[in-house]
Amino acid sequence: MTLTVVSTPQLTPILDHIYVAGTFNNWNPSDEAFRLTFSDGVYSIEIPGNENETIEFKFTRGNWAMVEGNSDGTYLANRTLTMINGSIAELTISGWEDLAGTHTVTEHVRILDTDLLMPQLKRTRRIWIKLPEDYAFSDEQYPVLYMHDGQNLFDHATSFAGEWTVDEITDDLVPENCAKAIIVGIDNGGANRIDEYAPWLNAEYNEGGEGSSYAEFIVETLKPLIESQFRARTEREYNFTGGSSLGALIATYMLLAHQDVFGGAISLSPAYWFNPEIQDMALNAGINPDTKLYFACGNDESDTMVGEIEQMMANLQSAGLPNLNLQNLIQTGGQHNEYWWAQYFSDAYQFTLGCTTGLNQHDRVVGMKIFPNPVKESFQMEFDHEGIFTLVIYDKLGKEMLREKVTAKQSIDISSLPRGVYTAEMIIPKGHKNQDTKHTQKLIKY
Repeated sequence: MTLTVVSTPQLTPILDHIYVAGTFNNWNPSDEAFRLTFSDGVYSIEIPGNENETIEFKFTRGNWAMVEGNSDGTYLANRTLTMINGSIAELTISGWEDLAGTHTVTEHVRILDTDLLMPQLKRTRRIWIKLPEDYAFSDEQYPVLYMHDGQNLFDHATSFAGEWTVDEITDDLVPENCAKAIIVGIDNGGANRIDEYAPWLNAEYNEGGEGSSYAEFIVETLKPLIESQFRARTEREYNFTGGSSLGALIATYMLLAHQDVFGGAISLSPAYWFNPEIQDMALNAGINPDTKLYFACGNDESDTMVGEIEQMMANLQSAGLPNLNLQNLIQTGGQHNEYWWAQYFSDAYQFTLGCTTGLNQHDRVVGMKIFPNPVKESFQMEFDHEGIFTLVIYDKLGKEMLREKVTAKQSIDISSLPRGVYTAEMIIPKGHKNQDTKHTQKLIKY
């Protein structure tokens, strides 16, 4: 009889094979004779057996650590079927045990591989990929943004202290006049994170020194793989990197060390203090004058953070980088955590990858700014008018979810709304020409 898998979880790794293990092959989870073939969106395999024989089985991705589970990744009992010669059984895989949790990724996020080999470091790593909304409906090639600490970018289930909502931001918050990009997220190495993200050994902490090998993994192994699997632009001016804290340190290093590969970088709250050698590298390595760097940090971080960014900018300018290609945001009240890096990301993306106008300028045109955005429970609005106004929030289908009278800079509680993308509309009472004035802004609730 034939087993067909007509549906798999969204986060089933693209490069993984699916196997079936059961009473017919001694429960071998990686038996090549029982690897399913994939064609036209369906996995299938013929199973030998005797008429009316009862078989038990499960699907795996090559070992028992990657066995199928319920939709939330919890344990699933063995499947049971009665063999009927010539029949076709249509089945669905609901979840995987190694990908347990309630996932918050949007429909365009996939996992490329859960254990991609890093030959330069003799380790493996999970790799995420987020495709542009129109990827499936176009034949164009796209810029690529390689980002570090990948588990924090798209999915609350895998994040350390909250996700950046990179997928929601690039789908719904970035203006249409911005470049659409493939975003690749590389998980950090856990206990090896500091070693991999620091190019030089920090003698005081006795950590670091593997940054060059990590960068070579991305340049020599991951980037060619992405370009072989997806319609990715290969030129340096269409390839970028970004991260926060130590992830910003390695992003800056990658940009300087591989200027023939990357044309820009996003550096949020960079931990330049851990490897101060990066400053001399920026000053002396020489810089392609069309390189772009975006910096952001809060004034409530370390005492040296702002000064280190300013020193890096001065070094880059001395090396020949025009001031126009540098941008630095110092956020009042900003702290060193995922929440704040999520707030900076939209503007960082727009500046680095290229837009006609950045988010801040776009907001000033419509006269209304929402902050923070994305928002978890409440937000504030900065508005150009005084008085009392009407705020209306609509969901994606245009259904009214909230309506209330508000004032500028008032805190708006939306904790009761489901996670999703909304439109916030501010209505100014009748004035000029006896007409109401309306201003709208996208709002992401996570």
